[in-house]
Amino acid sequence: MLRLLLAGIVLMPLLSMSCRNASADQKHTASPKQYVEPDNITAVKVLVLHKALFSYYIESSGKIKAKQKETIHAEQSGPLRLCNVWNNKMLDAGETVIAFDQRAISLRRERATEEHFNAAINYKSELLNQASLLESKSQQIRDTVYHKLKANTGLTNAELTLKELTLELEKMTIRAPFKGIAADVKVQQGSTVRAGDELFTIYTAADLYLEANILESDFSMIKAGQPATLQTVSGSRHNAVVTETNPIVDDNGMMLVKLRIIDHRSLVPGMNAMAKMAIPLQQVLAVPKEAVVMRSGKAVVFTVQQNQAKWQYVKTGRDNGTSIEITEGLKDGDSIIISNNVQLTHNSTVSIIR
Repeated sequence: MLRLLLAGIVLMPLLSMSCRNASADQKHTASPKQYVEPDNITAVKVLVLHKALFSYYIESSGKIKAKQKETIHAEQSGPLRLCNVWNNKMLDAGETVIAFDQRAISLRRERATEEHFNAAINYKSELLNQASLLESKSQQIRDTVYHKLKANTGLTNAELTLKELTLELEKMTIRAPFKGIAADVKVQQGSTVRAGDELFTIYTAADLYLEANILESDFSMIKAGQPATLQTVSGSRHNAVVTETNPIVDDNGMMLVKLRIIDHRSLVPGMNAMAKMAIPLQQVLAVPKEAVVMRSGKAVVFTVQQNQAKWQYVKTGRDNGTSIEITEGLKDGDSIIISNNVQLTHNSTVSIIR
């Protein structure tokens, strides 16, 4: 009896510990398992594709030019008596800008004027002497006699000399051909120049344009009257409009476009600028740029069907920097993958990130 009592006392703590361990095991087993996504399933973001307005711009760089620009050269040689021009000066049309020393040529013209006067008197005297003889002659004979008398009396040479000197005297004064700004001034008062030397350049500041080259594939989208913007190297922005397109493709596959600059503040010819021409909005299928991946040199977009990625070859159109136009390969309502698509293959299992 005593042995049984002792055995019971020893077994009771052991049974109690066993029950506690079993209860703990049951409690651990009953807690829910945390779900871990298998390694072969890729989490992706999906976009349902619909037609939408597509913003597109054609960009090209070029140089700013003046519609009216002329480089003035000297037509005479000699020292400059007057030089009323300097860089950035506004000149009025017809304004006297440069004048040569005219004293020598003025003296020669006075002498030629005197010789012409004397020759004219001699010519009239000869005509009076032969007036009676010429009355019965035909008009053709009279014209021949007049011409010969002018030559014999020196009147013909005197007239030609006077005209030449008058023309030379006019060339001694240089006037602005139109209203504009002076630039590249290479002379000053007192300078001695030779005929043919470059003196200065004049251009119209209020009539500037940009010449830019665009790809021949973009040419059909550019029309006269389309709005555009310009940005210079310094960062200033200016409004412009397309005025002219040249329908000739050069050896590099480029075509020329001219844009008239509307607000020309702080612009001068020769500046480099980037033109951005807006294309009219159109309803198209367009995908984010990250949706398009390249496979063996071809554009591919993955669609989702029953949690599987489907490889779709596509033809792309215009690219506006954030979206790409899709011309073939997708349709309205397709669900396309726009993330984690670089590592995908056809029929890859995906899970959609909501």
